[in-house]
Amino acid sequence: MLRIFLLLFLHISFSQSSTIQVTYKVAIENEEDMFKDHAQLRSYFEYSLKNSWKIKFILKVDQNGSYFFSTTDNQFDKNNPNDRIMLGFTGSTGSIFCINDSIYTNVTYLGKNIFERRAKKENWIIHQDTKNIDGYLCYKATNINKVESGDKVFNHPVVAWFCPELPYQHGPNGYGNLPGLILELQIRNVVFGADKIEFTNIEPIDFSFYRKAKVYTPEEILKFSSDFIPD
Repeated sequence: MLRIFLLLFLHISFSQSSTIQVTYKVAIENEEDMFKDHAQLRSYFEYSLKNSWKIKFILKVDQNGSYFFSTTDNQFDKNNPNDRIMLGFTGSTGSIFCINDSIYTNVTYLGKNIFERRAKKENWIIHQDTKNIDGYLCYKATNINKVESGDKVFNHPVVAWFCPELPYQHGPNGYGNLPGLILELQIRNVVFGADKIEFTNIEPIDFSFYRKAKVYTPEEILKFSSDFIPD
């Protein structure tokens, strides 16, 4: 009963909090077969395995939604092609906003204000496994990330560790829709791990992008991409 009361109290307290900000560090795990037949890509990948510590992401959450974006310190060199490609290996190179039931991802190679709109991830399987992350008790949830490439379809595993004591249904890279903030997320071989959690002195999220954004479905983006990339 005390536990239930505390969770209810925390839910009310956090619901009244204007904004929470989480900084995530990134780890890219090795896959021996990845790019094994392409020496140059394998070289980029091995560079990323050693240097992914340079990359950090920030997730801001307020009562209107969330905003996820990359942030780099002076260790990261945007003029270094290896570092730019490394960011691509994380699977998140642009701004990601979650508003209501939709995810808006900036498709950077098509333009600054071009966004792809997707529905939030559903059909999570919640397990009994628990893990302590930075003093917070987290529960395990799993899902699948479906990737279509030409006529091939890949189903990559997704593992999330969410914290009910932080009752925000958001997480890194557009993932969320769980009964708690995601403090660790693994998509295939990329792990986003919470490094810092802040509750105060955080600027509210600027959702003004939506007023001038051009929003398309994944199918429309795929067509644009085919037209954009020459044969």
